[in-house]
Amino acid sequence: MVSGGRRSGRATPGRCSRCAASGDVVAVGGRTEGAGAKGSSLYIFDRRSGQMRGTIGGFAEAISALAFSTDGHSLAVGGQGRGGLSVIDLAGHKIAAQDRGYVDTIEWIAYAADGRLATSSADGKIRLYDAGLKPIATAPLAGDNVGSDRPWGLAFSPDGSRLAVGSLGAAKLRLFTGDQLKPVKTLDGAAERSGRCRSSPGAPTAPSPPRAATRTAPSSARSASGAPSERILPLQGLSRWRATR
Repeated sequence: MVSGGRRSGRATPGRCSRCAASGDVVAVGGRTEGAGAKGSSLYIFDRRSGQMRGTIGGFAEAISALAFSTDGHSLAVGGQGRGGLSVIDLAGHKIAAQDRGYVDTIEWIAYAADGRLATSSADGKIRLYDAGLKPIATAPLAGDNVGSDRPWGLAFSPDGSRLAVGSLGAAKLRLFTGDQLKPVKTLDGAAERSGRCRSSPGAPTAPSPPRAATRTAPSSARSASGAPSERILPLQGLSRWRATR
């Protein structure tokens, strides 16, 4: 449950569908309950204080997937059904790009360090975009039964040269090239495991964005040099707006 808004001075409960975090910012996708409530919204929280910093409304379908870009400037939002893919410019409080061509639910979203974006969908396809959401390649899982073995979890390798694709309903891990989605190999796993992928903990981090707002991390979060690291909060001034162009 999330506190999705306020009516008569009281928080309005709702359903949380997906969440993602970047530094001190947490985004939660959900549907607020209440008379006349329609569509889905994003609720933006400060991780340290727990305070809600704003909402982003206007999503017609339920939110099925969320991912922050590695620099924290953008948030990719996937929708159920024909909800499509939207990329939000968090600092500019606007939709940067959209792909409304999906015919089924977006299951997973993954960013590479250079801004490339990959999605998996219930239609059995993996899609790759450049940093401006221009389509680069699409890879169907040819020859597979989409109903029982479809793409799900995604993760880029640290250098972005490979994309790992987990399967929902099968113990398989497929590797594709990270630039054109050319098949590299398929790995079979334990029968009881399927789905999720994670990038290496040693993946490089992108350079910090310009300082819209910064916070110094506590002493427990320090860089290799021993200096306190900084978390960028690009949502200064966000209150409430709608994700429409």
